[in-house]
Amino acid sequence: MGSNTACVQPSLHYTVDSVWPIFVFADELSLRLNIIGLHSLVLRGGVPNQTVGTLEIVSPADMKNPIVTWERDKLRRTGKTGNFVFVEIGRRCKGGPGLVWLYTGVEQAQSLRETLHK
Repeated sequence: MGSNTACVQPSLHYTVDSVWPIFVFADELSLRLNIIGLHSLVLRGGVPNQTVGTLEIVSPADMKNPIVTWERDKLRRTGKTGNFVFVEIGRRCKGGPGLVWLYTGVEQAQSLRETLHK
């Protein structure tokens, strides 16, 4: 039970780095977490020497309560194919391991991938 919640952290000690409008496609992980559809991807930077940054999927209607939160140091890798960006989530994160496929638009895909890779 503890391994699926190890990546969930409260957002009180983070600063918002960027917010991206995204469409999450149906795949095994997004189905398990019920995160399919239009959302916002919020990247938060951690407080130096205290916390790591997070990646959050949030509903545009409720930006204060993330649907899912992953610590950025638990993400395995990111990539880009055309207008799509994928994030490979590690097994210690909520929902377990898997890929999350995000559509961001033509201009935003490369920029989002570069931001995630930092």
